Amino acid sequence: MDEEILNTAIWIAGANWMLWRADFEHQGAVTQIPVLIDPQRFGRFRKEYSLLKFRTDEFCEQLRTELCDADEFGQAVVDPTGAELEELASTLSQNYAAANLGMQRSFLSKLAPFANPAIFAPWDRFARLGLGFQLNNQMTYPQYLNAVNEFANGPEGTEISGRLDEIDAYPTDNQDGFQRRVMDVYLMIRGGRWADQIVQA
Repeated sequence: MDEEILNTAIWIAGANWMLWRADFEHQGAVTQIPVLIDPQRFGRFRKEYSLLKFRTDEFCEQLRTELCDADEFGQAVVDPTGAELEELASTLSQNYAAANLGMQRSFLSKLAPFANPAIFAPWDRFARLGLGFQLNNQMTYPQYLNAVNEFANGPEGTEISGRLDEIDAYPTDNQDGFQRRVMDVYLMIRGGRWADQIVQA
């Protein structure tokens, strides 16, 4: 474990959690997560996470409304394998020709952690690099999620969890969820995210 990367990851993950706390800690129906029911919050989410870029506001609003009104997203986020999320991404890519499978996968995988932060990991190219995968690797979301789980349950992930417990670095009662957010950011930094902003000794 790289202590310097971990300290930075804790700070970034903590700031992100506080910014989206109402979503990460939402207790009601999945389709009622604040980021889904509030168009302005949804727009801010798209901008911060660089999602559905170059797609019209009308297109994104139609997609947001469909997720609010349908049961498929709620069903997808209770499947810990990520298979249901991948299937939903495939369905949406067929129904919305303006957004392909990769774009829908990225979008749903960044929305899913709000519903279940202890299980889902955002589909992120830097995190994939941090795990040692090449970007041309044709992996599915379930395969990626499995790799993240192997990292989390392996020696380095266990060390990160232990370190978080030791310093009590939790901004929330959902410790498992926050641990996963820290690991996500840790992998992203290791894969080169923010490389031009983070100066390591």
